[in-house]
Amino acid sequence: MLTVAESKGLEFEDVFLYDFFSDSPASDAWRVMYNKVEEGSKAAGCVTYSTGNVPRRPLDFDPSAHSILLTELKHLYTALTRAKCRIIIFDEDHEKRAHVFAL
Repeated sequence: MLTVAESKGLEFEDVFLYDFFSDSPASDAWRVMYNKVEEGSKAAGCVTYSTGNVPRRPLDFDPSAHSILLTELKHLYTALTRAKCRIIIFDEDHEKRAHVFAL
């Protein structure tokens, strides 16, 4: 097992990402992603999907207020690009994972 930082520059057949969103210091800032995805979907004429029972509280993106989210997205990118074959994402906290899992 390695942390995201320790895995930088390495490749693995399978990557298991455990509680990334639950442990994220960005917490509710992930909700900002809804606006960006919907803007892109509407422009492309795509269908958007419901997140079930998770209340949607869209936020406007503010680079200074959401700088921690930018850092977390870089960590997520690093983690996801370590896998050659499979990525398994498991997160115990339904509320914290729902925003990103819906995307």
